[in-house]
Amino acid sequence: MWLAQLSEELNAATTAETRVVAPPDEGPVELPPSVPSIFATTDDPTPFQTATSVLLTGAINVFLFRSLRRHAQRAKETVGHIVLLQVLERKH
Repeated sequence: MWLAQLSEELNAATTAETRVVAPPDEGPVELPPSVPSIFATTDDPTPFQTATSVLLTGAINVFLFRSLRRHAQRAKETVGHIVLLQVLERKH
């Protein structure tokens, strides 16, 4: 009998520990309008935003151009190796 009583006490203690208390106000938290938005609310960018956009676009273009040039060089080398192997096979 004492084993059943101990089991009931353990179950009661476990459910009390794992019970999650919900906050009084459930749902999304809304920020007050006084908090500035991180997104543009007008179509008039500042000079800093324009300069940053131009620099980032330029950097992306430089890296993209270098990557494409490297890829083209590798493709050219691969084609050259294939042609060289075909020539060598014909001679033998």
